[in-house]
Amino acid sequence: MTEVRDAYLRATHELSKADPAKWATFLEAFKTYMVYEMERALSMQAHEALIGIGMGRRMRDLKDDFTHIEMLADKLRKATYGTL
Repeated sequence: MTEVRDAYLRATHELSKADPAKWATFLEAFKTYMVYEMERALSMQAHEALIGIGMGRRMRDLKDDFTHIEMLADKLRKATYGTL
């Protein structure tokens, strides 16, 4: 992973641990917002479709990062020999 991505994952992990209940609320809200944006992308004009696809992919990647933050943090810890 890159240094910038590592820093982002560390910060995301810290946020997820700061208040697990609020993190769960955020995660559910983000998933709902993602579905809304995906549905909106389906109604885009043909010339805007590539933008919608790209945005959808980025949102999906963020959702996966948020959902699997513990696993990603573990990988980071192992890669940096026990430090996070």
